[in-house]
Amino acid sequence: MLSALRTHPGCSEIDSTGTIEFLDIIIRAWTIINVKRPHDNVRLRDDRREVVRNANDIRLTELIEFADRVDAMQCRNGIKRYKSLTMDTGKAISHTMRGIVALVKHLLSTTHEYVLMGEFGTDPLEYAFNKLRQGCGGAYFISVVQALEKLCIQHTKLVLQYDIDFSSSLDHSCAGCQRPLTENENYVLDNLNVLEQGINEGTKMSLVYISGYIVHKEQERLRRVNGVEADNDNTRDGRVRNFRIL
Repeated sequence: MLSALRTHPGCSEIDSTGTIEFLDIIIRAWTIINVKRPHDNVRLRDDRREVVRNANDIRLTELIEFADRVDAMQCRNGIKRYKSLTMDTGKAISHTMRGIVALVKHLLSTTHEYVLMGEFGTDPLEYAFNKLRQGCGGAYFISVVQALEKLCIQHTKLVLQYDIDFSSSLDHSCAGCQRPLTENENYVLDNLNVLEQGINEGTKMSLVYISGYIVHKEQERLRRVNGVEADNDNTRDGRVRNFRIL
């Protein structure tokens, strides 16, 4: 696109100097940031794609200058916006550039010999949240409680899948703990390992989900019994929505 603006005959009739200059800055900034392999600068013969090894690298200064130019645009919204970005876009670019530079300098001064800025991304986080959303019925907006419940289910599935043996001591005691067990309950506890081996993996996973659902419903019931009612203005289907994971 940049080459077309510079060389296409149809662009000679309009003044596109400012557009070309701005696009050139954006492409250069993206080239500096999008480095994911240590030797891309050699393979592509582009010094801008070299990994960052020094906190005083001139390319970091270029990113800060880019953020300064965006801040100087006086970004605004609406029909009065002329040769500037929207406010949200301007703030996002400025915060991202300054944040990346600060993170690179911190890593170089502490633990890293060099930094690949192309590895900075939210893809792993988005993948994790997608799994949480699918575990909550495919809803886009999920509550903090739902996310925590789903994470507990995932941890339990890993314990069952890899047959992890762990022990813990809990300082918990209540009336239910002191209740005498029936003969059938004693039999289940005494032969728990044998009974568990007779359950196939699919059934185990189903039991994990069923248990999570029962716990969730039991918590809602206890809240109603204890007189704790959610604010109708901030809830949907009885679930608190003050904090949303986007």
